[in-house]
Amino acid sequence: MVIFDHMLRIAQVTKSFSQSEILHAVSIDVAAGELVALTGPSGSGKSTLLHIASGLLKPDSGTITFEGNNLHTLSSSDQDHFRSRKMGCVFQFHHHLPEFSAWENVAMRLLIQGKSEKIAKAESLSILELMGIAHKANALPSEMSGGEKQRAAIARAAVHKPAIIFADEPTGNLDAENAQNCLHLFETIQAEFQCSCIIATHDLSLASSLHTHYRLQDKQLCKIH
Repeated sequence: MVIFDHMLRIAQVTKSFSQSEILHAVSIDVAAGELVALTGPSGSGKSTLLHIASGLLKPDSGTITFEGNNLHTLSSSDQDHFRSRKMGCVFQFHHHLPEFSAWENVAMRLLIQGKSEKIAKAESLSILELMGIAHKANALPSEMSGGEKQRAAIARAAVHKPAIIFADEPTGNLDAENAQNCLHLFETIQAEFQCSCIIATHDLSLASSLHTHYRLQDKQLCKIH
């Protein structure tokens, strides 16, 4: 097995929109199993950095290297394949398909990857149990609370056992108790699968609890701890 010193390396990334620079020479290394917090004011570029790191957005300059692969030199189809196998995403808004149950929403990625419905359902039920909402497996999104929807969203991002999860304000719509529970869920995923996470958040309590904390402000990245 090849061991990478840094599972994800973001090196000297710069990005502008409409001639306004958002990120300037930003660099960050993420090790396998590392939980990383990314804080900063609204509009500072946190979401932009996550989109670049996951290959969804191309930087103006700099490189994104993931497990030894330069993401932005891969073809579009190879990037899509890489993301579908190696990455997961959690958003502030859950984006569940309203006509499908919790387990069906979680199983979508597995079905797309070619797994049988029987296996996809079994793996979805297993991770819903890990997230503490197995009893909601057959519930529609409209029948779930905000905290339950976010647990299902984390399950959906982690069901295929990705190497890394990118989470954009996952606690933004949660109360304090559910926000704390959300943190524990990421810790559970990390412990279970050795999955790295980069979590963009305004929640300084959450950020201080993770392995590493960076603050993005004035186009630059500063390591807090």
